[in-house]
Amino acid sequence: MKNDRINEPEFISLLRNGDSESLRLLKSFITKISYKEFGSRGSDFCDELIDLIYTRIVSEVIRDPQWQLNRARFTTYLVASIIREGKTAVKIQERGEEVSTALSAMEEVERQVSDDNFAEFYDCLEEIKRREGRLAEILRDYLDGRIDSENAPVNIRVALCRIRKLIRECLENKGIKIG
Repeated sequence: MKNDRINEPEFISLLRNGDSESLRLLKSFITKISYKEFGSRGSDFCDELIDLIYTRIVSEVIRDPQWQLNRARFTTYLVASIIREGKTAVKIQERGEEVSTALSAMEEVERQVSDDNFAEFYDCLEEIKRREGRLAEILRDYLDGRIDSENAPVNIRVALCRIRKLIRECLENKGIKIG
């Protein structure tokens, strides 16, 4: 296997047998496609994507005896996986940046809730509870430490962003300026 193209008849069986040159070639192929499709997102993003796809393909596809692949089907599967995983990762990355910014702002709200306006803050929670019951439950869990914002699922983090916005609006309606 002297070149960097997946076109050798024995490629898949070599991969299944853990041949190091074949595994290197697989990673090289994933890298090329990832950078072609998603390189504008930056090298850290592509490196994570490459590792994710490489690990998944090696563990789920190559080592699974049920996968009877010919070369063309394997290459098609590989390219489709890279593009699908990449698009998902791009969405998560974009949402993650937005969520991270909003969570920082929410922490700022918490820091600025002083003893003087704590009652108003809890009034806001009650108002949110009346309007948005599920969001208030999530916020209580967050404030009580039952939700770790860093590791929370994306839907919970998005909910925390919405809560932060509602609290800010609510406090500002009561004349308490945040931020």
